Amino acid sequence: MIVGERRRLLQEQYFFLCRCEACADGEEERSPGRQSGLLCAGCNASLLPSSGGDHSCALCGGSWSGGELSEMLRDIRRDLDAAGHLLEKDKPSEAAALLERSRTRRRVGVTLTPTHELCGHTEDTLARAHAAKGDWSRAAGHLERSAAAVAARFGADSVEMARQVAKLAQLHFNAGSREAALSVIPEARRLLSLHCGALCPEVQELQAMEDCLRY
Repeated sequence: MIVGERRRLLQEQYFFLCRCEACADGEEERSPGRQSGLLCAGCNASLLPSSGGDHSCALCGGSWSGGELSEMLRDIRRDLDAAGHLLEKDKPSEAAALLERSRTRRRVGVTLTPTHELCGHTEDTLARAHAAKGDWSRAAGHLERSAAAVAARFGADSVEMARQVAKLAQLHFNAGSREAALSVIPEARRLLSLHCGALCPEVQELQAMEDCLRY
């Protein structure tokens, strides 16, 4: 894991800025977009971490305490947990509405980058909610955005990305979006073959979908 991503996860989960030897030695690997996954809502610039978990805007000079940023992230996680419980109770419309409100709510003047882990979880949960309602096209749109966060966190060739692309292919297939499905299925088959083997059931199912769409 790159230094910026590792430090961000440690800060979010354990509320401190790691200054161990490994982080210090790899500090040059960091870039502003990767350091925190947080953006200033006013000027859309990356927030840079400082001591004690505080952050400041690289462009306008605004500053935020580690405490208020941690509270913001906890609020987002609570909304995600609540949406998950609503999905378990077969209430996808309520779950989607809750997350849409959560996404658009202004939180201490800070927004998440599209590749932030919590942004990815939000998009993935929205995809589940719309899929449960049978709105396959809308679900696919949210899953595409979630896939960007998965690729940033785990890598474009990771098994996590393989599962995500396979789900996206299924959503496009269910929506009857032939061209979109055919554009995604080969990559899903490649990734799943890489991690699970060419004969795994998921790869065979994708091949059957492709054959159905082509012939």
